[in-house]
Amino acid sequence: MPARYWICQHVPDVFRNEPRNVGVIVQLGNEKAGRFFAEISPEQMDGRKLSKWVHSDVYRQWVAYWRRELPRQAVESLIATSASNYRVIEGGEVTDFGSDSVDSVLGYLYGLLVEGGFAEVIEEDKDLSDKTSLSLEEDVATELSKLRILTRDDSAPVRHPVRRNQTISGRHIAQHRPAFSQNNGTLYVVESIDFTSPQKKRVRDKAGWSVYMFRDIREEHEGAVAMTIVRIKDEDRNNDDISSGLLCLESEGPIIDWSKEKERKAFLLERELIANQL
Repeated sequence: MPARYWICQHVPDVFRNEPRNVGVIVQLGNEKAGRFFAEISPEQMDGRKLSKWVHSDVYRQWVAYWRRELPRQAVESLIATSASNYRVIEGGEVTDFGSDSVDSVLGYLYGLLVEGGFAEVIEEDKDLSDKTSLSLEEDVATELSKLRILTRDDSAPVRHPVRRNQTISGRHIAQHRPAFSQNNGTLYVVESIDFTSPQKKRVRDKAGWSVYMFRDIREEHEGAVAMTIVRIKDEDRNNDDISSGLLCLESEGPIIDWSKEKERKAFLLERELIANQL
């Protein structure tokens, strides 16, 4: 049985329509659970996290309302009662949770959708891999740094640097943080996915989320180019979850196999040429 989830959003400026994800609701069988930004417990908020929040009292009221109504009615009813500044939208389904509880699934999705992306929620996967090996994203970052074109700010000595984990707005989600991006008039969005991870279904889910991110960014940034850097073994390609993830990504843009020297060098050369364009 899949776990269904919904996303709670705050839209500060209705005219600009740039929502921020502030909570997640999960239903697994007959169990429902929710988690919301700044909560210490279901009845207590961390005021420090809301110190710069305009009309934080309204946000508190909405969270209290969602919590009060969650056990009383179907989540679809919360969608119907959404307002212009606070709303609940359909999320989707998660299938790779084994025997995890509804709270475990909730924690995973909250980290993904509210706290900032897959880098946080798949941290646990690193413990399952060889700790002596460099993560794929770090490996790519190292090579870009050698070319002196990678930055997290404006310190790179090139006109169009590659930026790491830069916040990029989408049409429906206000803050995406792809692994890398570059902009020379055309926005290039690059995600990295290590298909050698033992958590095949979770990696497939990351591929699915990356596809959603690419499409959401393209809706907001016309002409944006999406590409995915992957690490994959030949035997992984026979796995149904891996082949499914790759098929989804292939429809969005180029896939660079980091283990193939020709593809790796071509990607780095293109980034360097764009970085130094006048």
